[in-house]
Amino acid sequence: MTLGRTRGARGRTRERQRDADRESDGLTESVVSIRRVAKTVAGGRRFTFNALVVVGDGNGKIGYGLGKAAEVPLAVQKGGAIARRSLIDVATLESSVPQQVVSRFGGAQVLLRPAAPGTGVRASAAVRAVVQAAGVRDILTKSQGSNNPINVVQATIKGLQMMRDPRETISLRRMVRGEAPLPEAQPEPTANGASSAPATAEQPVSRDASGDSRTPEDAGGPDAATVSSDSGEATTQPPEAEATPQADEADSEGAGP
Repeated sequence: MTLGRTRGARGRTRERQRDADRESDGLTESVVSIRRVAKTVAGGRRFTFNALVVVGDGNGKIGYGLGKAAEVPLAVQKGGAIARRSLIDVATLESSVPQQVVSRFGGAQVLLRPAAPGTGVRASAAVRAVVQAAGVRDILTKSQGSNNPINVVQATIKGLQMMRDPRETISLRRMVRGEAPLPEAQPEPTANGASSAPATAEQPVSRDASGDSRTPEDAGGPDAATVSSDSGEATTQPPEAEATPQADEADSEGAGP
């Protein structure tokens, strides 16, 4: 009896450890479908369960697995373990896919089409689970032919594998023609808001007798005229003083009869 309890405790410890590992790997798990399967044997019919599980990190890495067991939780656990062992990388473009593709697997046919930001995921349950696991948030899809979730999931993953990054495709074509590949993408602006635009040249600052700093434009005022000398250097001349009525009267009195 003691040996049996020890083995049971060890089994529960391993299950808890597996659950902790699944939570810490950063992958999201989605159960697409659960089916009950009956097998006829000599003593009657034996029932088992199939669980189709899709996992992904939301950044272009996905996988799927089909787990089979006599109980549903064990079938889901097996499906998740198989999916984690079969992870693949797929190409995405921002929140959508790079181009439109039509993929087929068995009797299922899936159309994947890029969409504008804000469109959302318009897909069936099986296709939605795959594209969301890959991190796609805007896409238009159409599932045609068979609606078997196993075939639909595999057709969707096959279509995502057919996607190619546009920059990678252009670089490959340039290399085939003997040209240099595209340069690497420029780094994005930093978090502090610094831009990559070149800084403009600062104007020289001069100080007058009072110690105030003044630029060449302030020295001549807004109405200062710029005159180019014979040597080619530009000089600033102050505007001429305007004649006022008080100044005219003073000049007439000083002149006399």
